[in-house]
Formats: sequence, structure tokens, C-alpha cells
Amino acid sequence: MKKITLILSLVVLMIGMVFPALADEGTASISIEGGQLSVLPEPVIFEDVTLNGLDQTTNGESADKWVAIDPTGTGGGWHVTISTTDFVNITPGFEGKTIDLSQGTGLRMAIPQDNIAAVYGNAVPSTLIEDFTSVTSEARTILSAAENEGMGEYEFEPLFDLFVPAETYKGTYEATFTVTITAGP
Repeated sequence: MKKITLILSLVVLMIGMVFPALADEGTASISIEGGQLSVLPEPVIFEDVTLNGLDQTTNGESADKWVAIDPTGTGGGWHVTISTTDFVNITPGFEGKTIDLSQGTGLRMAIPQDNIAAVYGNAVPSTLIEDFTSVTSEARTILSAAENEGMGEYEFEPLFDLFVPAETYKGTYEATFTVTITAGP
């Protein structure tokens, strides 16, 4: 019995030497398409103001975070700009009256660096308005991602304040912000 087991073991060992294991290499591939830059601003709500005969400043913020998305896959960087129209009264009897943004501090915006966070992606973009800075009808760069940074999705929380002159008419005012994301830091 021991002899048969020994012979069988030798036969199996010799077959293994005569017929080595066969192996081959395979490949895998994937195609990755880039998307388009996008920025998603949220409505800004300002604290109500009660006219009292004095100039006043009111603060504003969005209920939700704003979002900048770079799915391009180019690493080319990007920047976000903002501009505004005048705040125009929409209240019946006072339609068309405006808040004069050239008075006092006008409309200002800030994005503290701590108010920017990565949802997905690499290096967080940089604020260009850490402190309150005027927002006018001229586009102002507010956020920037350098080359090879800002790839992914990022949330940011801007802060606003608005100077309300004493001679402002009562009513509800609206303005339109134009927020744009453009390729390049």
C-alpha cells in the first residue's frame, strides 16, 4: 500500500513537471468622459428692516449652501463671478423705486475660507472675498480653483449685507444675482 501511494505521488509530481500550469495576461479598460462646469447659487434672504429715519444695514444669507461643480476632468482650474441688478421695489404703488447701491456700503458679500468645503474632490477652492466686498453690476471674482485643484463638488456659504438708506421707500425689493463659473483660475 505504501508502495502504491509512493508511486502515485511520483506520477502526479512528474505530470506536474511535464505539464506546467498555463497562464495568460488580460487587460481592462475604461473610458472616462468629462462633464461641464456648473455653479448652483441659492436665493438670498435678507433680514427685514423697519424704517426709523436712519441709514441701516441688514444681513442676508441663503437657506442652503451654494455649490460649484467641476466634473471636466481637465484639471484646468476655474473661477466663479457674481454681479447684481439694482434692488427694485415690486410693491404696488411703489413699483420701480430702487435701493441706491452707490450709497453707504451698498451690497456686500463675503465668503470666509472656513465656509468652503469639499463634498467630493481634491483641493478646496480659495475665496477671493474673505472680508465683505462690494457687489455691483460689474462681475467680481469670488472663488477660484488653481490648476489641478477644485476637481469635484464643493459647497460654500456666502454672507451678505445691504445698506438701506433712510430715504428708502417701504415695500418688497428684489434683485437678480448673476453667478457664473468659467474655466481657468
